[in-house]
Amino acid sequence: MIGGGSSTSAPEYGVGATVNARTLLRLRYAAHIVKKLPLPILLSGGNVFKTEKEPEASMMAKVLENEFHTPIKWVEEHSRNTAENAFFSRQILKKENIDNIVLITHALHMPRAVEQFERVGFHVTPAPTVFLSMPKLSLLSFIPSARALEISALVIHESLGRLWYALRYK
Repeated sequence: MIGGGSSTSAPEYGVGATVNARTLLRLRYAAHIVKKLPLPILLSGGNVFKTEKEPEASMMAKVLENEFHTPIKWVEEHSRNTAENAFFSRQILKKENIDNIVLITHALHMPRAVEQFERVGFHVTPAPTVFLSMPKLSLLSFIPSARALEISALVIHESLGRLWYALRYK
């Protein structure tokens, strides 16, 4: 499972930083899948910015183990983006002779993630979560909203990410 970001301040939990809502949704889905298919979990995510003190995968492990009571087998803490998630995960799992993986990420991010994990030699079974769907069109569909702005930002981010990866990692 690859991370989706962290929150730098979480005093309500007695910690300086923790996973953000996007990552929490992925963790919840990982715990759900593992209850149905007892597979070992690799968490992937490092420090994107130098100001971060704890790697994202380490925070993810704490949440998955302590809050979802789900064991972790591997923690990859060096990656800064999806391409590096794939590269460093491959280094870990190659030692275990693991080529087939179930990949958990947001549905919108899945095409780029699958591309990167296949590029480094994995056979990927996608396990997407958080699907964006459009309700039936009505007059209210054309009124600006915070949710529409959020979805627009996600789509733009993913589109630019795919463009950048096409240029950078091919």
